[in-house]
Amino acid sequence: MSIAQKPPIAYAPRGVVRKQIALRLLAPELATHETLAKQSGSSSASFARRMYLRGLKSYQRATPVQVSAQRMNIPHGVNRA
Repeated sequence: MSIAQKPPIAYAPRGVVRKQIALRLLAPELATHETLAKQSGSSSASFARRMYLRGLKSYQRATPVQVSAQRMNIPHGVNRA
């Protein structure tokens, strides 16, 4: 199989959307983030995702959001971002 015929390598697990969300940190925040990511033994992207999901859970507990799928204009209530 030639190089042109090989499918591209995808490092993301199945089900992960291709659309990225930019996370902009100040310099001290980025330094802390990188230090914590190294200490946890994970990549910066993986660590950021875990921190986002943990923060999202606590945010949802603090402020429950009740939005119907019809109001969000998303079929069947599935976010296809």
